[in-house]
Amino acid sequence: MPSAIHLNALDLLLIALAAVATGLVNAIAGGGSLIGFPVLTAVGLELAAMGPVFVASIYSGHFGAGLSVILLAVPGLAQVQPSTDTR
Repeated sequence: MPSAIHLNALDLLLIALAAVATGLVNAIAGGGSLIGFPVLTAVGLELAAMGPVFVASIYSGHFGAGLSVILLAVPGLAQVQPSTDTR
């Protein structure tokens, strides 16, 4: 049975920031786990406890990417000018 892990406020803040950063990197290019995994290891989480954090970060990335698509697709929400560059 895994032992209880006690996290202080700084650890929770680092985990939250790592989750957001992981989601942002995943939304742009992928590979956000390279940010999240070291942070979770540094605060002492076991591998079994890392799953929910990565799921939350992945969904936050999907949410951000989906929101940007909606803002670009719905007329009037974002003013996007088509490129006139014909190189």
